Amino acid sequence: MKNFYLRLIVVVLIIFIMGPSCNTTRNTVKDQAGLKQTSWQLIEMGDFENLSKIWLKFESNDEKKLSGYAGCNRFFGVYEISGYNLKFGNIASTKMFCPEMELESSFLKRLADVDRFEVSDSRLRLFSGKESLMVFQPTTIDDK
Repeated sequence: MKNFYLRLIVVVLIIFIMGPSCNTTRNTVKDQAGLKQTSWQLIEMGDFENLSKIWLKFESNDEKKLSGYAGCNRFFGVYEISGYNLKFGNIASTKMFCPEMELESSFLKRLADVDRFEVSDSRLRLFSGKESLMVFQPTTIDDK
């Protein structure tokens, strides 16, 4: 009878310990799917204002391509995602000149610095370490 209770306690402990990690895996997959099936409009980035024209979209195919509009120019690149780790690479843009390029330059630099993301409360937050770089909301913008 002692062995039965000991085994029961071990099983309960294993379920208690493993349960949250399984849920985290499900949330990661769910967040990655939401990330890829949505266009995202920039709503916060430091002290900058008038961000509504800036958006990005993660292509949902296997090519892991990124595209968007940085305020003056279109941009495109690739991304790598693993869990909540996110890295952008080969980011390039068209080269039109606009009167206010500081916002666009800062946005593209911050994209290059991203190493992690979170999706919560219908917001996409991009981070570098613990520093929040940008916050986006879902949008219906697909192309401009």
